[in-house]
Amino acid sequence: MNESTVAVAEALDNAVGAILHWSTRSTVRRALCDSALPPLSPTDAWLLQRVGDAGASRMSELADAQGVDKSTMTAAVQRLEGKLVVERRADPRDRRVVLVSITELGREVLDGNRAIALGVFSDLVEDWSPAEHSDIVRLLDKFVARLESTSLESGSVARAPA
Repeated sequence: MNESTVAVAEALDNAVGAILHWSTRSTVRRALCDSALPPLSPTDAWLLQRVGDAGASRMSELADAQGVDKSTMTAAVQRLEGKLVVERRADPRDRRVVLVSITELGREVLDGNRAIALGVFSDLVEDWSPAEHSDIVRLLDKFVARLESTSLESGSVARAPA
């Protein structure tokens, strides 16, 4: 690794650590969620967003996306079913397949929490220049795309097939 790559890696490590620390503080978690709606853990919020964005999804697809086995995903979906934000049903094309879909309440939770988060994040970057806005969007999109196409195996980075 060259010095530039190491410097970027250190900056990313610091930024991810700071973001995780900030986002898990109880005051921030309460501020980012609509208190009138069922509270969600970070994992449950990710799962609800995934189902809300992707539409009806197979349990196996959700497990693969999260990198967990189907029994772990079943427990996560059951938690969300208990909060009435998702529902499971058989796939009409293959009754052996279980599909997970967002409910109307789930859509309200997702939309409400997104609106709150957009307000908080907008306030954080409001005084940035248009060029800085463009730069962070472009670079975060690039970084997230790389994260999503990469898996960690045995402590080394292994790229998933494209």
